[in-house]
Amino acid sequence: LLLAANALVTQVTTNKLVLRQHLFKKGDTDEQPIAQASVKSQAPSLDEVAIEVSTTPPSVVMQSSNNNGVLSTRPAWLRPKTMAVQGAKGVGRIKRKMMDRISKRQSTPMKVALLVEPTPFTHVCGYANRFQEMLKYMKEFGDHVHIATPDDKLEAPNEFMGFPVKTLRGQRFPLYPEVLLSLDSRGEARKMVQQFKPDIIHVSSPGFLAMSAALYAKALNIPLVMSYHTHLPVYAERYMGYIPLIRKSSWQYIKMLHSFADLTLVTSPQVMEEFREQGIRRVAVWRKGVDVDTFNPKHSSAQIKANILTNRGHEKDTVLLYVGRLSVEKRLEQLDQVLDDLKDDSVSLALVGGGPHEDALKKHFAKFGDRVKFCGILRGDTLSAAYASADIFVMPSDSETLGFVVIEAMASGLAVVGAKAGGIPSIVDDDSNGMLAPPRDPKAFSHAVKSLVRDSNLQNRLKAQARLDAESWGWKQATRHLRDVHYIAAIRRHSAIKRLTAKDRRILFKLPFISATQRRAIRLRFAFLTRDLKSFFNKTFYLAAVSKLLSKFTNRFFRRRSFTPPPRIRGG
Repeated sequence: LLLAANALVTQVTTNKLVLRQHLFKKGDTDEQPIAQASVKSQAPSLDEVAIEVSTTPPSVVMQSSNNNGVLSTRPAWLRPKTMAVQGAKGVGRIKRKMMDRISKRQSTPMKVALLVEPTPFTHVCGYANRFQEMLKYMKEFGDHVHIATPDDKLEAPNEFMGFPVKTLRGQRFPLYPEVLLSLDSRGEARKMVQQFKPDIIHVSSPGFLAMSAALYAKALNIPLVMSYHTHLPVYAERYMGYIPLIRKSSWQYIKMLHSFADLTLVTSPQVMEEFREQGIRRVAVWRKGVDVDTFNPKHSSAQIKANILTNRGHEKDTVLLYVGRLSVEKRLEQLDQVLDDLKDDSVSLALVGGGPHEDALKKHFAKFGDRVKFCGILRGDTLSAAYASADIFVMPSDSETLGFVVIEAMASGLAVVGAKAGGIPSIVDDDSNGMLAPPRDPKAFSHAVKSLVRDSNLQNRLKAQARLDAESWGWKQATRHLRDVHYIAAIRRHSAIKRLTAKDRRILFKLPFISATQRRAIRLRFAFLTRDLKSFFNKTFYLAAVSKLLSKFTNRFFRRRSFTPPPRIRGG
């Protein structure tokens, strides 16, 4: 092999020297026509003309792209993109072919299998709008998408924007009954992927369906993209904080799950930094967006403010608005500090949405009487008008991976006060387009709201800047970046790994002298082996932990009562 490589290099060098003698004589200009050349193609074009030099062997194939119709005589080493020696494929030529394939793939429709859990169509959640807008513009780009999502509601759609929707059976999560999860036990999503044969699988994470999608992608040899939408460690600590090491265990589960992905998408730079600190590789940010026509200050309505956002007698109050799930991790209880501090300033609170914590919140805010109104779930034009009719948007939650409701509030021209945690700082710039307060600090949060209520100039300045910033976030650009950059990156990585076959690995390890490219391949395979071993031990650890928790649970709740048998009577 070494002798053959040496002979090939010698031949290429000889070709260059012969070409220099015949084509680049002293006094020649760069645009002189080539003598004794016969055109190979019968119908040549000015963009690509192949010629053969018939002087001395070896034959040389040249390509010219001169717009004036004159064939250039510049040698190949000075004009690498227009000449190539037969039998010696250079790295530049291979790279150009690869970039041509990528640009061709970007311009042609893509086939995407989208697996989302919970459903973005009937479940009220922050990322539902993201997936719906993504599908809207993928339809505009001419892509083909098949969707699989768990749903048990009667209004579950069979199609969305012309894309077929496969409804999966699932189970309600005990700690959060509003969420329907699915392991695809009947294999419906697997059959959909097998029949559709997509270019890439996109699955939402974390969840049970993500584990099934990872297995399908591995078995069917399809590139996999995971998008992370729910910050599991924060939720686990909030709902199951009584379990030791629950936060660390959540991160271990995320690392194990996302190790199967060719690319992980998160919704904010802050979450991306957390992933990298935890050792999760191949992470990128999925760009944010908002429909600035749907969420617009022009939808403001005094009637909506009087009838929906406030109770009778509070129509002229400064309305603090919250939109989202009414759940424990949103930390809405700390808004009572705001209402206490502003009881003399005619301030009322409107809570839009529903959730498992709604009854507890009604009891908690009962002491404020009609200053607090629970508006229920709003959609469509009513939701847009509710945004635009309020004055200040409040978000005390520290578990947001991005916070779409914050973006919608900014597009509606509201001044925003949010917690400085999660993905909210990637949207809100303190004292520029909103106010940020330390997380889990009700007094600091109340102080920020108070400064806006009592300073109308500051409030108007933040409103104007928030609307201006939101106008620069478009869903069309975000979706184009998703398919042309993120999807292509995942496909390229998957293709690179696929080329490392078992035969190639055996040859690499038998060679006495290994090149730099081969060393990179060996290091890559060792990295994958290490990853697989870590994944195996993580799975073993979780199986042991789950079995231990189940045993404790059964011993505690299903323990049989102790029974003492009566003494045995002997004799008569």
